[in-house]
Amino acid sequence: MQPLLSKCIIQERSLSVSLVTEQRTKVFFMKRLIWPLFGILPVIFYCINNGYGISADIKKMTNIEHIYERSAAYGIPGMFIEDGNNILDVYEGFQKAVEHVRSGKGPVLIKSVTYRWLGHSSSDPGKYRTREEVEEWKKKDPIEKSS
Repeated sequence: MQPLLSKCIIQERSLSVSLVTEQRTKVFFMKRLIWPLFGILPVIFYCINNGYGISADIKKMTNIEHIYERSAAYGIPGMFIEDGNNILDVYEGFQKAVEHVRSGKGPVLIKSVTYRWLGHSSSDPGKYRTREEVEEWKKKDPIEKSS
């Protein structure tokens, strides 16, 4: 069974990075943010917003534009990396977050914006978006941009 909201993508003795995937319910989101507070654990939550929650526009799935703003309610700093396809922007954002976490100040929530070119799964034909939308995002491919 896949985790509903997060899975650890990097872990070392002093730091954990947790990937926040499609938001299914606010309850799970809140539990993931509250849990580290019980000891101010060194965790970076990384929300990679690809514009869709499974097969629906994310704007229809949540009532706020930026998920990272929810962290303020729990006293956790939130960061926004506008271009999740810009490798240097993501690296710089994570440098700040890692410094914060390693200094003992507790968890951080980072959100970046990117895109999922294919459907959510092999059974998802992606009919909820246009071919033009996908092609426009392919022009922002981070591998192509960095070469």
